[in-house]
Amino acid sequence: MACSCDSTNSRIIVWGLNFRGGEAYEGGVSKSRLWRLKVMEFDDGLVMTVAEGLLAEFERAPVKWRGTLFVWDKGRWKKRDDQWLHDWIMVKLAGATYKVYDRKGNASELPIDVTRGKVADVAAGLKALVGVEGAATPLWLGQGPPPLPIETSVCLEDVVVPLAGGEPVERTDIWFDPVVVPVTWGAVQEASGCPVFERCLEQWGKGCPVWREVVLRSLAYGLIGSRRYAKAILYYGTGRGGKGTLDKLEKLMMGGAGRYCTRLEEVVHPHGLQGMELARVVVVQEFTNVGGNQVGRTFRSVMKSLLGEDEIAVNPKGKPIFSCRVQAVPKILSNELPKIEDQYGSFWGKVVLVPFMESFLGREDIELIDKLEKEIPAIVGLVLDAGKRLVAERGKFPTIPEAEKYLQAAKAEANPIEMFLQLRCEEDGGSRVGRGTLKRAYDELRVVRPWLKLPTMTDTKFTQAIMSSGWRVDQYRYPVKEGNIRGFKGLKLVDMKEED
Repeated sequence: MACSCDSTNSRIIVWGLNFRGGEAYEGGVSKSRLWRLKVMEFDDGLVMTVAEGLLAEFERAPVKWRGTLFVWDKGRWKKRDDQWLHDWIMVKLAGATYKVYDRKGNASELPIDVTRGKVADVAAGLKALVGVEGAATPLWLGQGPPPLPIETSVCLEDVVVPLAGGEPVERTDIWFDPVVVPVTWGAVQEASGCPVFERCLEQWGKGCPVWREVVLRSLAYGLIGSRRYAKAILYYGTGRGGKGTLDKLEKLMMGGAGRYCTRLEEVVHPHGLQGMELARVVVVQEFTNVGGNQVGRTFRSVMKSLLGEDEIAVNPKGKPIFSCRVQAVPKILSNELPKIEDQYGSFWGKVVLVPFMESFLGREDIELIDKLEKEIPAIVGLVLDAGKRLVAERGKFPTIPEAEKYLQAAKAEANPIEMFLQLRCEEDGGSRVGRGTLKRAYDELRVVRPWLKLPTMTDTKFTQAIMSSGWRVDQYRYPVKEGNIRGFKGLKLVDMKEED
């Protein structure tokens, strides 16, 4: 590392940085004055030189992903915060020296003056050297194309399992993924069954095979890194019905990583999204009404960004704001059916609703989660098989019969006219229907499907709602002997149909 002295044109050569307990690291260029070399002057070039030298101290070069440093430790990529990195650098630089040679060849060995500011500069330089690109994990850090489809693969302790088909491959440090299912492939294959978990599925879902399949697919969807299926999971139903236990089971399956738990009111906090950038599942607990206030607007914006894979601005405390695409499944746990303003159905149309309709209050098994933890290998096997079916069917979730009416009720709460038009009308440019006829059909729907809780409407309000619905509809009016007949052009009234 060469240093020039501007006043004498003499040349100072720094051959290496000697880390305590390690070998010298050579290279780099720095400019400084000879009389200021009593301490180490950190310009940008020297910062990067020190950072490069420190990288050699790691067993495997760390990875910076979405602003956070991860270090390979005992077979896993583990998150390390800035305090850990700063302390590690200070320990490594304690007692470190560097050599300088003047133009006559005389050597001097000087200590590095370690300060918090210099340590922070080196930490930033180290992170700059190890940043990786890529939205979804696992990330392939090797040369050339990965040996299997990345976005639909799941990392176990010893292998990476491709849900799109093919044989598992060995998982080494060349696969970056903070989320590792804490079982081996051998344990999954050798597992004989999971009777406790099967009993839970039978009781929670009241013996419905579709309910069972949807739950298994929802667990699998949380394990993979791809969000191209654009689905949100809603666990809805009575307390003590199994929602919390299933959520705890998912946490165990994910090895305690990759989950971001929050409450609705925390989303609007200035630092409320901190940590979401690393999540694979975003759990929102207990809320009912998302109106048009700041909380509601922020929640809908976050959900839209998650489902649409748009960038989200994250404001970590004490760090610069940055934006990234968060590859996380929104999962909502609620005892009541949430009321979410959704005029065009963009949110509710992507919700997979899993109803929990039976309470086990007073009959709880307080050791249930411990029993389920012992069955994790067999449960993982079931989930991986369900994940393969999910990927093969391109993200399709079957509709639980019991869930259909709750989804319709939620959509009707958000936009009653849209629900009516979907169930009783079709767009037809050549058709006309009288306002009275259409209004009677709406009132009839209120009677035959009371769970939709459609509100009563005056003729004027009904007409306004139809015209502002977004459907291609025009009003018409023509005189007859009894007065004027009013109606709508572009709508065709049809028999009751099920929602698509």
